[in-house]
Amino acid sequence: QEKVIGYTMTDKPAITYIPQTYQMAPPTITPITEPTPAEKRAIEEQTRVEAGKAHDEKVKVKAAEQKSKGGFLNKLTAVASDVANTVQRTAGDTFVQGKKGFQKLQDEHAQKRYQAAFPNLHSAGEVLLGDYSCKVLSNSEPPHFQGFIQITTGHVAFVGDNKLNFSFPLADIVSVQTGVHLATTSGGPYMLQLPAPHVVPTVLQIYTRQNHIHNFYSFATTKELLDALNWTDHAWRGTVSLPNASEPPPPVQAAPVEAPVQPPPPIVPASGEPEIIEVTAQCST
Repeated sequence: QEKVIGYTMTDKPAITYIPQTYQMAPPTITPITEPTPAEKRAIEEQTRVEAGKAHDEKVKVKAAEQKSKGGFLNKLTAVASDVANTVQRTAGDTFVQGKKGFQKLQDEHAQKRYQAAFPNLHSAGEVLLGDYSCKVLSNSEPPHFQGFIQITTGHVAFVGDNKLNFSFPLADIVSVQTGVHLATTSGGPYMLQLPAPHVVPTVLQIYTRQNHIHNFYSFATTKELLDALNWTDHAWRGTVSLPNASEPPPPVQAAPVEAPVQPPPPIVPASGEPEIIEVTAQCST
């Protein structure tokens, strides 16, 4: 079952997350076939390493050509080129290491949030896949909560800054959508399903079997929203069996149609004229 948990905070009234509801869920998005964010990072790192090796090899070949020409000036040029390449690689490696260190720090904070908010999921062996800062819309007061959406190998969870945490199983999802949110004169924003493919999404909408719509919005960047969408779609389809939306549905075999019952032909006497038979119904008192 879906877990919607309200917490009572010190010197503050009880707060409860109340998701929006729906009557009929829209068809889910086309399956995301591109790599997951983690796979993308691995591909980018491999590409960077290979590009660095190719660049170093190119510099070495050029330096060897300069040295082979002889002369002090050519040798000096080769040395200068080698020094410049070393400085460039050192600066690039420093930047990359700093970026990796920042990502590692973010991952550590995400793990701490996950383990503190959902110790049962962590102890059950569910792996945290993605963690992104955002808001979640609620039919309550306040109308939204700030926190982090977390996607695991079995659940979608939310860790609120105000200690309001909730989660629901991936198996409960019936549709995943993107949308946009519009400012209103009162209360929370108005959520609208993405009106056209070229519109930049600002909302991740998840429909569940409990007729709930979980609206996650105000991500730090569009990339983070799309990464959260990517993780959710990959994890969900890896958990449940879904038909591929890109493939046509199997043909439906129509039920056999029975031939209509024909009325019996009229009784025609030898004279050739139809015979009219009168039937009188009698009832007894």
